[in-house]
Amino acid sequence: MWFLLDRELAEGDGAEQALPTLEAIAQLTEELRRRLAGDGVDGIDGAFALYERLRTTLDDIPRARLEEMRAEIARLKRWLGDVLGCLEDLRRIKQIVA
Repeated sequence: MWFLLDRELAEGDGAEQALPTLEAIAQLTEELRRRLAGDGVDGIDGAFALYERLRTTLDDIPRARLEEMRAEIARLKRWLGDVLGCLEDLRRIKQIVA
């Protein structure tokens, strides 16, 4: 956004060129604030604090362990997908038999 704003100011008449970009920045900021608040995070400062907390927590976990957990989560996701498929099959059989 800042590069766009800088480019537009260099190319145009100043305020007239900057207003649409400033409006877009204001809309983006408001959308971020709304989404973060919906997730229980208090604005950009809250998001940064959450990032720092996660980073310091994850820094203490060996990378190999994180990779193991990612693989386990992927296996669990596949297994749950298989279970969902079986449940859908059972639902269809139940509809046919009923």
